[in-house]
Amino acid sequence: MTPGRVAVTSMQDDISLMDVFFQQEKAEDGSIFELVNEIARAFGNEDFRFIRRNSVLMIRLIVSESRLEDTWKDIIGETGDFISYNVYSLPRECSDSNFWYSVRMVYEKKEVGLRLNLTARGNIEGMHIDRNFSFGGPRTVETTIIDHKTLFVDGFRYGYPDAYIVNEGDGWLLRTHLGELALEL
Repeated sequence: MTPGRVAVTSMQDDISLMDVFFQQEKAEDGSIFELVNEIARAFGNEDFRFIRRNSVLMIRLIVSESRLEDTWKDIIGETGDFISYNVYSLPRECSDSNFWYSVRMVYEKKEVGLRLNLTARGNIEGMHIDRNFSFGGPRTVETTIIDHKTLFVDGFRYGYPDAYIVNEGDGWLLRTHLGELALEL
């Protein structure tokens, strides 16, 4: 017996089911999270002095402000004006000494996922582009019916990781390697 298929379509014009995790607005209390917001704004406003000043000593010694700016522009390319940002991932498992946050940077022509590694004191210890980040994905995806409570999305087909849409209790959840998200139907 071959499993059935069903198309699932996002009800919002500007959000793909495959990108919805990156559009969440996460928040937490604490000075480290506030600093993450300040760093995101600094990247958006190209305030590399602030970014460098809030980095660990090794980065400040090795990377000049102008080198940081050049590297950032080389990585993200032509973006247009900075529009906004949102923190889409909070540290799940972190040691006592560092925390990883993921930030979606929204520009006029492009969106970028930025991963920030901060020390417990709030200094930037590392940063890189999030390879899992995506935007502009398909509004409609074809799913395979696994059983009456589970749909499978072959992410490879769309250039994304695999996903599951699962009926649990009172609602449906989207499950990916990034976590779970309740879906509104």
